Amino acid sequence: THNNLGVLLQATGRADEAEKAVRQALQLYEQLVAEHPQVTKYRQDLAGTHNNLGLLLRATGRVADAEKAFRQALQLYERLAAQHPQVVEYKVDLGRTLAALGLLYATQGKSEEALQYVARARKILREVVDKHPNLAEPQRLLKFVEGLYRGLGGK
Repeated sequence: THNNLGVLLQATGRADEAEKAVRQALQLYEQLVAEHPQVTKYRQDLAGTHNNLGLLLRATGRVADAEKAFRQALQLYERLAAQHPQVVEYKVDLGRTLAALGLLYATQGKSEEALQYVARARKILREVVDKHPNLAEPQRLLKFVEGLYRGLGGK
């Protein structure tokens, strides 16, 4: 609920309150993960909350903090996707975070780093779409990533 509230507060222009809510969610998820490391849903939700914090921090111009949040999400998603390769949702989440990091670097003029992350997102999402052509979310995300990839000079 704290995470969802943070997203809502950010959407309504209340960034300070949003950050507080998202950080509360992080504390709770970190506690849940520590107490129940076998529950993958808690790790996924922790990663998603780090990703949401990264989006919030990027929107408020706190680039270094946003990068840190995205990297924490990336680490969790990479582990989930590696441990559970059959779970499509983890791959999509991983692709989303890779794209977010790529976009963050692109907005800083770090084109090489941006292209590297976007290319990884593109590869993962392309594999998901090829195996699961009826899933709308991976297709939508891949379309966005393809545009970003071309915009960064990828061929």
